[in-house]
Amino acid sequence: NYERMRIDSSGNVGIGTTTSTGPLTVYSNSTLTGPTNFYTTDSNDVFSILPHAGVTYLSSGTYYKNGVWVQSGYNSTNALFSFGGGGGAHWYASNDGTGSWNVASAVVLWTATGVLQGASSRAWKENFTALKKPEILQKINRLNISRWNYKTEGAGITHIGPIAEDWAQEFGTGEDNKHIALIDEAGVALAGVQGLSQEQDQLKKKIEKSEAVHDYLFQWIKNSFKEVTAWLQDHDKKILKLQVENARLKEQNELILKRLDQLERRSPSSLTVNKK
Repeated sequence: NYERMRIDSSGNVGIGTTTSTGPLTVYSNSTLTGPTNFYTTDSNDVFSILPHAGVTYLSSGTYYKNGVWVQSGYNSTNALFSFGGGGGAHWYASNDGTGSWNVASAVVLWTATGVLQGASSRAWKENFTALKKPEILQKINRLNISRWNYKTEGAGITHIGPIAEDWAQEFGTGEDNKHIALIDEAGVALAGVQGLSQEQDQLKKKIEKSEAVHDYLFQWIKNSFKEVTAWLQDHDKKILKLQVENARLKEQNELILKRLDQLERRSPSSLTVNKK
């Protein structure tokens, strides 16, 4: 027999050690069994932390992985989540209860440098459906984007974004109407940008068409102005010519009138003789 647990005078608890370095210290010199295990017999969530060679490992039955695992059951091989050990966080999943990780294998959620990532490989996706970008834009415009705060954070910490219920009604993505997946928000934003780009292209084509019509009308007016100007110039020349001709005829008419006046002033006898 040996001492398994001690509570010192400060109230610190040591399990597997007589020297507790904090409120609770758990120690095990085994390389196969974690010093702390939490599990139930009805397959509730469980995790096991295994310190070994200066690195924290977690034992999930027959698998050792860097960091901490949150798994679907005691000694289950289909672990769901792991993080730590300097390698960031990863997602593992198996839908057949084995360690084949046929759903997801070491999918990086965030890197060791803290960069958040989302699983997005084509190899992990199916049932692709094309989107109507104008409809996406209409749905975005209907969303109520406002500033708000989470009740647990208080009014001093605010955020900007849509409401999950509104999002579910418009886009119908995700598992429920209480959460919005980051990939969905990014996807809708990118689809919206593409929709705006399409509208911009259509508007550009309309503008180019309008400019072409404008250029045609401008050239037609320009040519018509030239034709009218040439006609007016020719008309002015004809008017000037007619004015000259009219002046000449007027002059001749005046000469004729003078001649008639001279003839009328002659004596009547001479006129009678001439008639005879």
